[in-house]
Amino acid sequence: MRVKGRFLVFVAAVFGLANTFCGVKGDPLPPEKPPELGRGKPSYRRAVKEIPRLSLPPIEENDSKEDKQEKDRERQDEK
Repeated sequence: MRVKGRFLVFVAAVFGLANTFCGVKGDPLPPEKPPELGRGKPSYRRAVKEIPRLSLPPIEENDSKEDKQEKDRERQDEK
């Protein structure tokens, strides 16, 4: 029994020490030359072109149903 107990203590000690020796020592440092992201060099051809702007409908305020009906009647009267 004593041999088995000593063997288990030895195995536990070996595994415990193995965990302390693994890993990188010291603070992590950034790479000396950062890698380029994406594929190849960027192209700025589209930056010169003008982007068309979309016309958005006007934002309506949160009105009650009665107010909306009145506005609809006014719009119909204007037409």
